[in-house]
This record gives sequence, structure tokens and C-alpha cells, in this order.
Amino acid sequence: STRQPKGPFITSTLQQAASTYLSFDVKKTMSLAQKLYEGGHITYMRTDSMHLSKDAVEACRQYIHEELGEEYVAEEPRIYTSGKGAQQAHEAIRPTDVTKPSAKLKLEDSSMAALYDLIRRQ
Repeated sequence: STRQPKGPFITSTLQQAASTYLSFDVKKTMSLAQKLYEGGHITYMRTDSMHLSKDAVEACRQYIHEELGEEYVAEEPRIYTSGKGAQQAHEAIRPTDVTKPSAKLKLEDSSMAALYDLIRRQ
């Protein structure tokens, strides 16, 4: 059986996942996310949009092809839709460069690396 991938993070789902998997409270999550954003490592973290740019989707597909092989790349990219009333001004929360794991970034501490890795894995 195949599993459907989870959608990209929006602000509320990032906060929930950081609480569940990292035991971070909302204040810590958003403070670390702000620093990641200011460092150019993630897209804007205050969003309720699940939209991903075509360039970001293509970069992910290319990365999966190179790292895992053609058989792991879906024929067509999955399109995620946001709930009614979602602001489309920003993309979903994602790394700005999917090819860079936290170990290749100059991050302040392990908490910031853990949040970045959570976002990257999503």
C-alpha cells in the first residue's frame, strides 16, 4: 500500500509538529523560525497558504530524482490546496534550498537545526 505525503507546513501545522516532535512551545518555534527566515533558510513562516512555487516543486522533484532515483518521483506533482479564506500572499513554509541539510548551514544551535530539519523533512 502507498501512503499519501503530508502537505507542506503552514504556521499552525508547524507549531503543532514542533510541539509534538521537538517539545517546542509556540514562542520558541516562531522565534527559531523567524531566525531561519532572516537567515534565508526558509520561506516566510507566518502563512496559511499551502501553495508551493513551481520552481520549488521542480527543485524538489530534481533532488528526489538525484538522491533516490526516478522511481520515487511521481509522474505529476501533487498540488495542495489551502482552506477557504487562506491568504495566498506567501508560499507554504519550506526550505529555500532543499538540497541543504542543516549540517551544511551555519545555524546558531541544535534547536534551530532540529526545526529546520523538521521543515525540510515535511
